[in-house]
Amino acid sequence: MLLPRALAAFRERHPAVRVEVRERPTEQLLPLLEAGDLDLAVVSTHKAAEPSGVELVRLCEDPLLVALPRGHRLARRRRVPLAELAEESWIVADSPPAVAALHARCAAAGFVPRTPLRAAEWITKLGLVEAGCGVTPVPARRVRCAGCGWAGRRRRRGRRRRTGRGGRSPSGWRRR
Repeated sequence: MLLPRALAAFRERHPAVRVEVRERPTEQLLPLLEAGDLDLAVVSTHKAAEPSGVELVRLCEDPLLVALPRGHRLARRRRVPLAELAEESWIVADSPPAVAALHARCAAAGFVPRTPLRAAEWITKLGLVEAGCGVTPVPARRVRCAGCGWAGRRRRRGRRRRTGRGGRSPSGWRRR
Protein backbone atom coordinates (compact mmCIF):
# COMPACT_ATOMS: atom_id res chain seq x y z
CA MET A 1 0.00 0.00 0.00
CA LEU A 2 2.73 2.38 -1.05
CA LEU A 3 0.60 5.19 -2.48
CA PRO A 4 -1.97 5.51 0.33
CA ARG A 5 0.75 5.74 3.00
CA ALA A 6 2.84 8.19 1.00
CA LEU A 7 -0.22 10.34 0.25
CA ALA A 8 -1.25 10.40 3.92
CA ALA A 9 2.25 11.48 4.95
CA PHE A 10 2.34 14.16 2.24
CA ARG A 11 -1.05 15.57 3.23
CA GLU A 12 0.03 15.73 6.87
CA ARG A 13 3.15 17.72 5.94
CA HIS A 14 1.51 19.87 3.27
CA PRO A 15 -2.19 20.33 4.12
CA ALA A 16 -2.60 23.34 1.79
CA VAL A 17 -1.54 21.44 -1.33
CA ARG A 18 -4.40 20.03 -3.39
CA VAL A 19 -3.62 16.52 -4.60
CA GLU A 20 -5.46 14.68 -7.34
CA VAL A 21 -4.85 10.95 -7.80
CA ARG A 22 -5.44 9.04 -11.02
CA GLU A 23 -4.85 5.30 -10.81
CA ARG A 24 -3.90 3.79 -14.15
CA PRO A 25 -1.52 1.17 -15.54
CA THR A 26 2.11 2.22 -15.97
CA GLU A 27 1.82 2.21 -19.76
CA GLN A 28 -0.93 4.87 -19.50
CA LEU A 29 0.81 6.97 -16.83
CA LEU A 30 4.17 7.34 -18.56
CA PRO A 31 2.90 9.24 -21.63
CA LEU A 32 0.94 11.59 -19.34
CA LEU A 33 4.05 12.22 -17.27
CA GLU A 34 6.22 12.78 -20.33
CA ALA A 35 3.63 15.22 -21.77
CA GLY A 36 3.57 17.23 -18.55
CA ASP A 37 -0.04 16.32 -17.73
CA LEU A 38 1.14 14.75 -14.45
CA ASP A 39 3.67 16.07 -11.96
CA LEU A 40 4.35 12.67 -10.41
CA ALA A 41 3.58 9.05 -11.21
CA VAL A 42 4.14 5.90 -9.18
CA VAL A 43 4.94 3.27 -11.80
CA SER A 44 6.23 -0.27 -12.10
CA THR A 45 9.34 -1.15 -14.04
CA HIS A 46 8.21 -4.77 -14.48
CA LYS A 47 6.58 -3.94 -17.81
CA ALA A 48 8.19 -0.74 -19.00
CA ALA A 49 11.62 0.63 -19.74
CA GLU A 50 12.79 3.78 -17.99
CA PRO A 51 10.93 6.73 -19.51
CA SER A 52 12.82 9.43 -21.36
CA GLY A 53 12.76 13.02 -20.18
CA VAL A 54 11.77 12.22 -16.60
CA GLU A 55 13.67 11.28 -13.47
CA LEU A 56 13.07 7.78 -12.15
CA VAL A 57 13.44 7.46 -8.37
CA ARG A 58 13.38 3.89 -7.11
CA LEU A 59 10.97 3.74 -4.16
CA CYS A 60 11.27 0.05 -3.38
CA GLU A 61 12.20 -3.34 -4.76
CA ASP A 62 9.18 -5.42 -5.67
CA PRO A 63 10.19 -8.88 -6.87
CA LEU A 64 7.85 -10.93 -9.01
CA LEU A 65 6.30 -14.06 -7.59
CA VAL A 66 4.19 -16.60 -9.39
CA ALA A 67 0.72 -17.58 -8.16
CA LEU A 68 0.12 -21.32 -8.40
CA PRO A 69 -3.08 -23.29 -7.74
CA ARG A 70 -3.17 -24.76 -4.23
CA GLY A 71 -2.55 -28.37 -5.34
CA HIS A 72 0.02 -27.54 -8.03
CA ARG A 73 3.02 -29.88 -8.24
CA LEU A 74 5.38 -26.97 -7.47
CA ALA A 75 3.29 -25.18 -4.83
CA ARG A 76 5.31 -26.48 -1.88
CA ARG A 77 8.65 -25.26 -3.23
CA ARG A 78 10.21 -22.09 -1.88
CA ARG A 79 11.63 -21.14 -5.28
CA VAL A 80 10.50 -22.21 -8.73
CA PRO A 81 12.73 -21.76 -11.77
CA LEU A 82 10.70 -20.11 -14.50
CA ALA A 83 11.64 -22.85 -16.98
CA GLU A 84 9.73 -25.38 -14.85
CA LEU A 85 6.53 -23.49 -15.68
CA ALA A 86 7.00 -23.76 -19.46
CA GLU A 87 4.02 -26.10 -19.95
CA GLU A 88 1.59 -24.02 -17.89
CA SER A 89 -1.23 -21.82 -19.14
CA TRP A 90 -0.40 -18.26 -18.14
CA ILE A 91 -2.94 -15.67 -17.03
CA VAL A 92 -1.87 -12.18 -18.08
CA ALA A 93 -3.39 -8.73 -18.51
CA ASP A 94 -4.83 -8.16 -21.96
CA SER A 95 -2.40 -5.37 -22.82
CA PRO A 96 0.53 -5.48 -25.23
CA PRO A 97 3.08 -4.29 -22.60
CA ALA A 98 2.00 -6.98 -20.10
CA VAL A 99 2.08 -9.75 -22.72
CA ALA A 100 5.45 -8.51 -24.04
CA ALA A 101 6.94 -8.41 -20.53
CA LEU A 102 5.83 -11.98 -19.82
CA HIS A 103 7.14 -13.17 -23.21
CA ALA A 104 10.51 -11.47 -22.59
CA ARG A 105 10.93 -13.10 -19.17
CA CYS A 106 9.92 -16.50 -20.48
CA ALA A 107 12.15 -16.19 -23.58
CA ALA A 108 15.10 -15.63 -21.24
CA ALA A 109 14.15 -18.93 -19.57
CA GLY A 110 13.97 -20.72 -22.94
CA PHE A 111 10.27 -20.93 -23.74
CA VAL A 112 7.29 -19.09 -25.18
CA PRO A 113 4.41 -18.91 -22.69
CA ARG A 114 0.90 -19.98 -23.62
CA THR A 115 -1.40 -17.10 -22.67
CA PRO A 116 -4.98 -18.22 -23.37
CA LEU A 117 -6.38 -16.36 -20.36
CA ARG A 118 -6.39 -12.57 -20.32
CA ALA A 119 -7.73 -10.66 -17.32
CA ALA A 120 -7.49 -7.01 -16.34
CA GLU A 121 -8.21 -7.26 -12.61
CA TRP A 122 -6.10 -9.01 -9.99
CA ILE A 123 -9.16 -10.52 -8.35
CA THR A 124 -10.00 -12.23 -11.65
CA LYS A 125 -6.44 -13.44 -12.21
CA LEU A 126 -6.23 -14.89 -8.70
CA GLY A 127 -9.68 -16.45 -9.02
CA LEU A 128 -8.58 -18.18 -12.22
CA VAL A 129 -5.47 -19.44 -10.44
CA GLU A 130 -7.57 -20.71 -7.53
CA ALA A 131 -9.82 -22.55 -9.98
CA GLY A 132 -6.76 -24.30 -11.44
CA CYS A 133 -6.98 -22.56 -14.81
CA GLY A 134 -3.36 -21.40 -14.93
CA VAL A 135 -0.57 -19.48 -13.23
CA THR A 136 0.16 -15.76 -13.15
CA PRO A 137 3.08 -13.49 -12.26
CA VAL A 138 2.32 -11.31 -9.24
CA PRO A 139 4.39 -8.48 -7.78
CA ALA A 140 5.21 -9.23 -4.13
CA ARG A 141 3.63 -5.94 -3.04
CA ARG A 142 0.34 -7.03 -4.68
CA VAL A 143 0.40 -10.27 -2.69
CA ARG A 144 0.70 -8.38 0.59
CA CYS A 145 -2.27 -6.23 -0.44
CA ALA A 146 -4.41 -9.17 -1.53
CA GLY A 147 -5.41 -9.94 2.06
CA CYS A 148 -4.69 -13.62 1.80
CA GLY A 149 -2.13 -15.95 3.29
CA TRP A 150 0.75 -16.86 1.05
CA ALA A 151 3.87 -18.94 0.94
CA GLY A 152 6.06 -16.63 -1.13
CA ARG A 153 9.56 -15.88 0.02
CA ARG A 154 11.97 -13.15 -0.80
CA ARG A 155 15.46 -12.48 0.41
CA ARG A 156 16.22 -9.46 2.50
CA ARG A 157 19.26 -8.47 4.53
CA GLY A 158 20.44 -11.39 6.61
CA ARG A 159 18.30 -13.75 4.50
CA ARG A 160 15.27 -13.17 6.70
CA ARG A 161 12.00 -14.55 5.42
CA ARG A 162 8.77 -12.65 5.32
CA THR A 163 5.43 -14.40 5.28
CA GLY A 164 2.13 -12.61 4.73
CA ARG A 165 -0.93 -13.62 6.70
CA GLY A 166 -4.62 -13.13 6.31
CA GLY A 167 -7.71 -14.91 5.11
CA ARG A 168 -8.12 -17.94 2.92
CA SER A 169 -5.24 -18.47 0.52
CA PRO A 170 -6.39 -18.97 -3.06
CA SER A 171 -3.08 -20.38 -4.19
CA GLY A 172 0.55 -21.02 -3.47
CA TRP A 173 2.78 -18.04 -4.07
CA ARG A 174 6.33 -18.72 -5.14
CA ARG A 175 9.14 -16.48 -6.18
CA ARG A 176 10.30 -17.34 -9.67
